[in-house]
Amino acid sequence: MGPEVEKCASFYVAYLRYLATLYQTRHWESHGIELYAQHLLFERLYNSASEDLDQAAEKMVGMLGSGVVNLTTQVGLVKSIDGKDLEEIETEKYFGKFLKHFLKILGPEVDLGVDDLIRTHASNSESRVYLMKNG
Repeated sequence: MGPEVEKCASFYVAYLRYLATLYQTRHWESHGIELYAQHLLFERLYNSASEDLDQAAEKMVGMLGSGVVNLTTQVGLVKSIDGKDLEEIETEKYFGKFLKHFLKILGPEVDLGVDDLIRTHASNSESRVYLMKNG
């Protein structure tokens, strides 16, 4: 697979790292009786994103090697995502758009397991958007 696939795979993992860290931070920031529901919502969101992160990282390493999770590269990618200054819902929607792009880059010959994983993560992302809108 080419360098664009590797770049997208690294971004995929970094974006999930960003989402998991963002939601965990919001979870910690939501304290007190009046924010308890928000505290629980963000706990649910970071657990979901963390599970997706672990699955994505393991699959991408298995597919492309450990270079896709190189910490220095990941930190740079996370910083680039954080610099967009988007609200949580918009950040999550952007992730969904990225996943569509990644599937297009992978093309029709992609392993069905990888395709299924990415589509599952897109569905999970849509669920997180729904929870934020209605939670």
